[in-house]
Amino acid sequence: MAQSTYQIGVLPSFTLTKKLKNPKWKISLNTQARFSYYTGEFSSSDVFQKDFDYVLTDVSILVNRKVSLNTSLTVGYLTRFRNNENHNRLFQQFITTQKYNSLGIAHRFSTDQTFRPNQKTEFRGRYRLAFDRPLKGNKLNPKEFYLKLNNEYLIALQNQEWSNEIRLIPFLGYAFTDKNKLEIGVDYRISSLGDAFLRSNFWVALNYYWSF
Repeated sequence: MAQSTYQIGVLPSFTLTKKLKNPKWKISLNTQARFSYYTGEFSSSDVFQKDFDYVLTDVSILVNRKVSLNTSLTVGYLTRFRNNENHNRLFQQFITTQKYNSLGIAHRFSTDQTFRPNQKTEFRGRYRLAFDRPLKGNKLNPKEFYLKLNNEYLIALQNQEWSNEIRLIPFLGYAFTDKNKLEIGVDYRISSLGDAFLRSNFWVALNYYWSF
């Protein structure tokens, strides 16, 4: 019988974006931390086992170039600090967006390569479908709320072993100004390592965006 575990915690994130002189280019700096509060097994009688723990911190830099009205390319680098180890990741993204009245739809196709000490390189492919819309009118204005839903599928290969993950992330956002936004939601992730291990993660995600 497959082992099924869970983890519950919080996921605060801050993203700073700067548009360059050439309007086709922008650069972003992101930092995200992860804190775990509860862990356990669904099959165990100890259903909410309290286990507060700082898990990791990610710091990444992204360079984005608009290649057409609705498409863009992004390359980036991420460093992860976890258990006194430093992981490094390179990633590449292609993003296309459409707008239907008040509904925005975005497709993101992404690949990345993660390098960890004394381990084989991990290769991942990802696809994310995202929807967003303001709660009032067809256009998001300052001091208004909006909804956003992300659904992502991920497959990974490391040391000749495959794993996969599905993410579902609904957000409620608020635009303080055109350049400052705050989002809160639940980042639910379910991953499988072969047939023997099934892992669910429930993160309370809190994202703040500031662009200038």
